[in-house]
Amino acid sequence: CRLCEACNVKAGVCIHPTQARIPEHAVGVNMVKTAEKAGMPIRFPVQGHPELMALLLLD
Repeated sequence: CRLCEACNVKAGVCIHPTQARIPEHAVGVNMVKTAEKAGMPIRFPVQGHPELMALLLLD
């Protein structure tokens, strides 16, 4: 997450836990398999300019 200039997680606690942007793989989401299931396979090695992807999880 790039929310804070200096991350406090290494000290044990996130200062902004409700605003932090955690990467998908940090919570167990496999973006390669998720993209494949959505009909948007990610190919390796990437040729040309890579496409950006994001995942919005709603509770």
